Amino acid sequence: MKKNTHTFLFEKTYFFNFLLFLFLFLNNNPAFSQCPPGHVVIQSHQDLVDFLNNYPTCTTISGDLTIGPSNDIVDLDELAGITNISGGLLIKYNTLLTDLTGLNGLSIIDNGLDINNNALLTSLPAFPNLTNINGGTINISYHPFLTSIDLSAVSSPNLYS
Repeated sequence: MKKNTHTFLFEKTYFFNFLLFLFLFLNNNPAFSQCPPGHVVIQSHQDLVDFLNNYPTCTTISGDLTIGPSNDIVDLDELAGITNISGGLLIKYNTLLTDLTGLNGLSIIDNGLDINNNALLTSLPAFPNLTNINGGTINISYHPFLTSIDLSAVSSPNLYS
């Protein structure tokens, strides 16, 4: 049985539109995106949970990563998969943050590291994989209980504390 030309063209167009819709849906759906575009700002524990749920395979932040200010972030374990930050890393004004080991997977930060005003932070981990902070400075300030800093693996020309 031979199909008429009109039916064939209709089916072909329908199939093409379906593929286009599927591509656009999957490409713009956060559940299928590796990482969010641009800067990422996390200001609560719920933001951390949402980040992990929406971007479970995210490894590279394409802009700055800002954590804080927050009154309920205790650790950063939900960010354990992050290896690269194309911008800077700013961790500021987190009143309950005690631990940064969730960032131990970081290997490169492209534009500075600024950790300031995290009242309960007592030590900075060695960041065992962080070897490069390509631009900007390292600024670690206003931590009344901070007793140890180990950034020995990091190559960066500008350290301020």
